[in-house]
Amino acid sequence: MDKTKIEWASATLNPIRAAHDGKIGFHCIRVSPGCEHCYAETMNVRALPNAGTGLRYVGTSEAATYLDTDVLFKAERWERPRRIFWCSMTDLFGPWVTTKMLDRIHATMAISKHHTHMVLTKRSEAMRDYLNDPLSLERVRTAADLAFGEPAGAEWPLANVQYGVSIESQDYFGRIVDLFRTEAAVRFISAEPLLGPLDLKLKKYRLDGVIVGGESGSGARPMFPAWARNLRDQCLQGKTPFFFKQWGSWLPVDPVIAAVEGRMGTVKTFSNGQFSGFFDLVGKAGAGRALDGVEWDQLPGEPI
Repeated sequence: MDKTKIEWASATLNPIRAAHDGKIGFHCIRVSPGCEHCYAETMNVRALPNAGTGLRYVGTSEAATYLDTDVLFKAERWERPRRIFWCSMTDLFGPWVTTKMLDRIHATMAISKHHTHMVLTKRSEAMRDYLNDPLSLERVRTAADLAFGEPAGAEWPLANVQYGVSIESQDYFGRIVDLFRTEAAVRFISAEPLLGPLDLKLKKYRLDGVIVGGESGSGARPMFPAWARNLRDQCLQGKTPFFFKQWGSWLPVDPVIAAVEGRMGTVKTFSNGQFSGFFDLVGKAGAGRALDGVEWDQLPGEPI
């Protein structure tokens, strides 16, 4: 899609498709609490024409996954440089994505050097194994030659591809460890939805960007301000680009001010371990993107 509402990207491409019962959509499988209210799954269940199979992202699926090469060629045809988020509706490194599919997608990335390509996964081990495979470059070169009639170049890892892991709490810090051990020109994390405090250990595991956001949509869980502020402060201390994407559906509020303004009808109290606070259900647009009055727009891999 040559436009997106995702604040840190300018376009999305979803070449990994799934077919089921005459419908074309997507496939994925939940792997951790951050997947619980997945927007992509919600869209897939709606089964809109060519936008959903009607199946949920749980367990095994009856859908047949395949690579839509027509989607791939869009990256080459787009002349204006874009920041492309790949596979926003699934996980590029899920077990349903074959090595041949990965090679073909990376060949497209290699050929379209004028774009910045962004990959985000919760399956950090699979990404590490693919990118660290000494045979990957030669396979990508072959895929590029077959698809485009030109070599992909000798650069590996690809300089215009940014690889990230999605991590919602400290329980999944192992994804950052895997990322650090992955051959990549740019490494970043997306802490969205952020569901708990997170120590990035930046002195040991250097990152090229941190994206933070709260959850939005039906059933959204609140993000406590202390969690977001702590990540911002870690990034400031470590001189790491920090991007605050959104508060999500719930905006933290001062209950006294909310009472004076007559807004207590939508305000709730939440507790999570040692954290507690008041939040107003205002929706993503109403909650905005300002953290302590500042909109943080530092993108991965860019100077700050």
